[in-house]
Amino acid sequence: MFYRIISLIFIFCTHVSKSQTFIIDYNLTLGNFTKIDSINTKIKDIDNELKLNFNNIIQYTLIHSQQQSIFKSYKDVNVFSIPSEKTELDFLNNYKLNDFTSIIFKDFKLKKTKNREFIIDKAFIISDTLSNYNWILTNKEKKVSGFNCFSAETTDLFGNKILVWFTSDVPISNGPGDFHGLPGLIIQVEADSYTFEITSFKLISKNIALFFEEKGKIVNMEEFLKIYQENTR
Repeated sequence: MFYRIISLIFIFCTHVSKSQTFIIDYNLTLGNFTKIDSINTKIKDIDNELKLNFNNIIQYTLIHSQQQSIFKSYKDVNVFSIPSEKTELDFLNNYKLNDFTSIIFKDFKLKKTKNREFIIDKAFIISDTLSNYNWILTNKEKKVSGFNCFSAETTDLFGNKILVWFTSDVPISNGPGDFHGLPGLIIQVEADSYTFEITSFKLISKNIALFFEEKGKIVNMEEFLKIYQENTR
């Protein structure tokens, strides 16, 4: 099956224009708050706010353009509406981060990533290399949100088991949060305490210049995890 997926990706990639931007919305559905231990969700500080305002669901948008991507959460879904091809996209180059915005910037060409995360009320910029997940492809196939998907398994940075469903119909090796590295877009992520699932997909026939605003203390992943553990014991 692996060779079949690779063949499909090769076929699709030959038809993908270099001047294209993928905009994908995801819902993060939170399960047991006491079990969530992820640097991508600031749970302990905003537990009550999440339950009150989001009903355990947070909306995210992934923008992928020119071998770079930004993954960002929004409290108000209208803050980041998906534009049509005729809509001006300049606002994407001007938006600023608020005091509690987590964002993940990936540069696949340079194999670098920058994450803006929080410990209590302090912001940190985690500058590091792209995570190299050890994906294990399975023989499972199913439709997820209308996409023909294959499954793969791995463990996250904290050793939690992760099951994802990805589609070779969208030939970008990316996904929600820090997840990437499969031959196609990750449509759904299943973990014990949370799930990501795609809610909308948009393809724009032009490139978008992405940027990352370095607002916070710059650390590497090892330094961040050490600070995280010291403050969450």
